[in-house]
Amino acid sequence: MHHRSAFVWAGVLTAAITAAVVFATGMENTVPAEAAPAVAAASLETGAAASQLMPAMEAQQRIAAVDARLQPQVQSLQQQVDQLATAAEQKQSSVAALQARLAAAQAAMAADDQAYAQAAADLQAQDTQARSTLDQATAELQAAYAQLAATQAQAGSSATGNSSHEEHEEHEEHEDHEEHDD
Repeated sequence: MHHRSAFVWAGVLTAAITAAVVFATGMENTVPAEAAPAVAAASLETGAAASQLMPAMEAQQRIAAVDARLQPQVQSLQQQVDQLATAAEQKQSSVAALQARLAAAQAAMAADDQAYAQAAADLQAQDTQARSTLDQATAELQAAYAQLAATQAQAGSSATGNSSHEEHEEHEEHEDHEEHDD
């Protein structure tokens, strides 16, 4: 299809050049009669091509005019796009920095959690050790009180036995005195 239109354009261009040369030199009527139908067909094709060429040229001119009119808007929009891209890059780097800070804060929190858990475990172990020591001291103290009570009870019964014997002797002496008085 592309080759065919190229041949058509080449033929149209050749006919247009030939016609231009003929008109320029004044040889309008020098075309032989047998070539007249071919020249007429070529001039019709040249006219059709020229009529097609005119709208194409007008379309190009319109496109150029629209392009010239819209070029400042396109440049403005391009600047806005560039500004938005720059702002997006800045936001992205800001988000990356915030994510890094968040990760650092989370790591610090995890380390604090571990330190807290370790401190709580240490305190619990110390509490358990203190309770054990307190329970042992309490048991030893109770054993000492029991031993002291037992010792006091023995001493008390010995002292009570001795004191009743002494009281009995005193009572006898007192009776002896009374008998002498009589």
